Amino acid sequence: MHCDQDREGRAVFLTAPTGLKAESVTEKSAALSWEAVSGANQYQVTINGGTPKQVTEPKYAASGLTAATKYTWTVVAQDTTGAAQDSPASTPAEFTTKETPEQQEVSAARASAVRRRTRTAE
Repeated sequence: MHCDQDREGRAVFLTAPTGLKAESVTEKSAALSWEAVSGANQYQVTINGGTPKQVTEPKYAASGLTAATKYTWTVVAQDTTGAAQDSPASTPAEFTTKETPEQQEVSAARASAVRRRTRTAE
């Protein structure tokens, strides 16, 4: 793969993506986005160390997720023309999917039981 060089002959690297956000998080999905990187025409999104997904816009619709689960994700900026080398991975970001209605009921029941035990112990 060809890679451009700067005036001193060093390889040109893209900068790591920043501004990672997870929005519209549900039990099974999340809308992930980040700041566009100058010179990048593709991004590689990795969630929980899984298989990287390639996208051409600074956003990714994560689906098929598990409810009430914490996810860690990173993004690498890429230039498929070969003019620059891939960026380092972004700083990892996290999001947690929402609980299902059934999980919410169990959580509420547990919290209520803890409150009752706390009042009884006082």
